[in-house]
Amino acid sequence: VLPVRVVRLGLIPWKEAVAVQLRYVKQLQEDSTAKDAILLCEHPPVYTLGKRLQEDPVQAAHLRALGAEYHKSSRGGQITFHGPGQLVGYPILHLRRFNPSIKGFVHSLEESVIRTVGHYGLVGEHSEHTGVWIGPNKIGAIGLQVSHGIVYHGFALNCNVDLTWFQRIIPCGIVGRGVTSIAAELDRQVTVDDVIPVFLEKFAEEFRCALIDEAVLPDK
Repeated sequence: VLPVRVVRLGLIPWKEAVAVQLRYVKQLQEDSTAKDAILLCEHPPVYTLGKRLQEDPVQAAHLRALGAEYHKSSRGGQITFHGPGQLVGYPILHLRRFNPSIKGFVHSLEESVIRTVGHYGLVGEHSEHTGVWIGPNKIGAIGLQVSHGIVYHGFALNCNVDLTWFQRIIPCGIVGRGVTSIAAELDRQVTVDDVIPVFLEKFAEEFRCALIDEAVLPDK
């Protein structure tokens, strides 16, 4: 059973969270004894683009005018939204310790989310599209990057996020599909704080790891 540090960042701007991720990536690459980690947080409203997309100045101006940030990301995938009420998790792990293939790793991360929504009586599913789906609607998004064997970026699970933010884009570039949340499916409030302990239990089961709460690495 491998130890994994759990670092709770709370509400943190997306760019700051990227900087924190990179500190952990660097640590794992330079120190073979460093434990793997998962960072948990929420972001103020932000739209992020996958690395293969070109920034659209008109779209950027429109989305920023709504009160959201707009940034290019190094992860895979298309455009997506993060905001309060969405649990964002950044597993920063040695890929070979947990799954030799990125495809298998994504499947396990999806399975952790599926088990989490299952705790609430919801049936999440895998699809030919990455992420976790309830019928035609996405409830969990995944976008990852691998650098010298270290996987980072991660997943976003809609708990009670304001879904109207997604109406301004084609989430993850998939036409004809919608977006949902745990709260929307249950017609009651389910917060990120409610979901975190459930998710951590399912993540630990799926990845066969022992979780250890730890403070965030300082910025040197």
